[in-house]
Amino acid sequence: YALSGAKYRRLRGRKRAGVKVAVWSRVLDLELRFEADRLRLWDPAAKEYLLTLEEEKAARQQAESEREEEKAARQQAEIRAEAAEQRVAELEAALKAARQPREPPD
Repeated sequence: YALSGAKYRRLRGRKRAGVKVAVWSRVLDLELRFEADRLRLWDPAAKEYLLTLEEEKAARQQAESEREEEKAARQQAEIRAEAAEQRVAELEAALKAARQPREPPD
């Protein structure tokens, strides 16, 4: 139903493939689709459904998990880089020591 003046009028839905009923909402600028016993909101501009609460929660958890994995990978890369820098410094010191002229034994 939609408010038209002071009265509500029944909206006529359209059937689509895989969708029982679809009704356009001018207020939301979305299509309301009833499918698989669920009401879904379709955004024709983005050509995708708006996420349900469960889908949004899962997407946030997935994004957080990915951020944590990236953080751990960066930390591991920093540890490896520091170890490599330390090894380079050790090798440079050993090379410098090897190039020093040695005093003959007595």
